[in-house]
Amino acid sequence: PLGRYRAFARSFPSLPAAATARPAASPAAAERPAAWPAAGIEPPAARPAAAPATVRVWAVPELLKINPRNGALLEQDNFPDHRRQNGVWDAATATVKLTGARNEFVAFQLAVESPQPLQGLEVRVSRPLFADTRLPQVFGTTGAVQLYREWFVPDDKATGESRPWYPDALVPLEGPFDLPSGDNPVPGQTVQPIFVDVYIPHDAKPGTHSGRLLVRAAGWEKQIELKVEVLPLRLPDKLNFTVDLNCYSGVNAGYDIKLGTPEYRRLEQAYHRVAHLHRSNLDVLGYSHSGTTVADHTPPLEGEGAQTRVRSWADWDAHFGPQLDGSAFADLPRASVPIAAMYLPFFENWPGDFRRSYKFNNYPRAKTEEEYRDIIARHGLEADPIEQAFTQEYQERYSAVVAQFAEHLKQRGWTHSRYLVYFNNKYYYKRPSQG
Repeated sequence: PLGRYRAFARSFPSLPAAATARPAASPAAAERPAAWPAAGIEPPAARPAAAPATVRVWAVPELLKINPRNGALLEQDNFPDHRRQNGVWDAATATVKLTGARNEFVAFQLAVESPQPLQGLEVRVSRPLFADTRLPQVFGTTGAVQLYREWFVPDDKATGESRPWYPDALVPLEGPFDLPSGDNPVPGQTVQPIFVDVYIPHDAKPGTHSGRLLVRAAGWEKQIELKVEVLPLRLPDKLNFTVDLNCYSGVNAGYDIKLGTPEYRRLEQAYHRVAHLHRSNLDVLGYSHSGTTVADHTPPLEGEGAQTRVRSWADWDAHFGPQLDGSAFADLPRASVPIAAMYLPFFENWPGDFRRSYKFNNYPRAKTEEEYRDIIARHGLEADPIEQAFTQEYQERYSAVVAQFAEHLKQRGWTHSRYLVYFNNKYYYKRPSQG
């Protein structure tokens, strides 16, 4: 579904080139054409004619899904006349009205609809919102309003020409675009929605603030008024409710970037920044069900039992330090606030060896589902309580490393995040059907 997590390319100058190659994930920030003026500055040219009757511009709330073929909504039953009026839009005055608190994002979708092809369409800010406030540095280029082109994907449960398409990824809008789209071809497309994200600054005054969007193509233009009602309250920088984005092993799917390298750390930090920007928390689990661990998540160890020691914290600190001291987020709205929570690497197979240390891991391999059920029942009847089922060396090694983690975090001053120990085991991997 269309979510709150956007590939905010301009805010991540350190993102490696390989990570910016996929338009649906995090496109490289292209240079604006020289003829495209900065937000709020009108070029000294004759005003084009009003939009022809065949072109319609309308808006809907942020969470609805627009069909790019005909402009209908997935939620059409609840919005019978959405082009004329809905919770954010009044077509009679071409005005979008939003309401939010300071330090909050509000948003809507602006749709350009035309049965005839249009080339060189522009949507841009012609009067900035909150120009008299102090914006976070990350919005230094865009201002308080960020524009994204909605990228469509087909419904994988249907086939043929009638297959429905709906928006998924949001690609930062960089200059003119065409309708229908050339790089995201949708059969019979007549509508291109633009997702409009508005950040309300910390110091915005309560009351109504005004801005304007300009929609333009050769020979015509349309002005869209923006009205944002700012409430007399402010969302805190520290999260009181954590939206935890659970993630396994890493964020490098689709990128040829090796885990544990500086290049990968920059990539993952970019994902952390997107989550942090929109008041959520990226949480990467550093191990797998098979018992393997992920680079950087587990520092190298030496010794055995109670004498086990972390040999070096260098890679672990390089990976997690910027998130735990907040320096990775210094230019974002919740400036320098550390991540809300993170998984520590402790699980059944680290720092101890589960297969070698668990006394009841000696059953024969099940060849049938019946044998598997018998083994599970037998284990439940025969196995000792967990504190007796592991070797003493395993228990002492675990305790020693946990204590060193706690001491290290305290020494570094990384005490403002919540640290989670998550036993994500799957006993049924001994099942024949699981391999």
